[in-house]
Amino acid sequence: MNFYQLKEDGNLALVRGLVTVGDVQKNAQFLTVEEAASIEAYERADNQPEQREGYNVKRDGYELKDGKWATKWVYEPMSVEELTALYDGAMEAHLDAEKAERGYTKREPSDYANSGVPRYKQDAEDWTAHRDAVMLYGLDVLNKAARGEPVPTLAEFKANLPVIYWTEE
Repeated sequence: MNFYQLKEDGNLALVRGLVTVGDVQKNAQFLTVEEAASIEAYERADNQPEQREGYNVKRDGYELKDGKWATKWVYEPMSVEELTALYDGAMEAHLDAEKAERGYTKREPSDYANSGVPRYKQDAEDWTAHRDAVMLYGLDVLNKAARGEPVPTLAEFKANLPVIYWTEE
């Protein structure tokens, strides 16, 4: 029996060689000649996966939708480790942006805790309290994720990160 195989580029290719019924049952990408002929206008829908926050998306073959072959997407919840990396990255980016706004690039403002310059010493105090508040908020959210409790979306998480207030001279 002849079969066509659905290729990654969305085209059909005649399979030459032995294809068993087991192959067809295990791999929905194989179509009989009759199945391929039954699709009047064969084209694969250009569907991109919907982005769902907190989920990884993977391609899982193809499926027939409205007479067109479309990529079948599978969504799997991110692991606690993946969520931790995502939210930790958001916290670090937030802190980096805030310290850069104040003119600190390579050094942490807290490095100046023992500075003889009053502004630097005050920045160190402001920064340490602020960094602690950011980290405590982030750890609270990540602990909820680890317990399987609902967590805010990444956008909500970023919007709720504490903002620093620098003491002015």
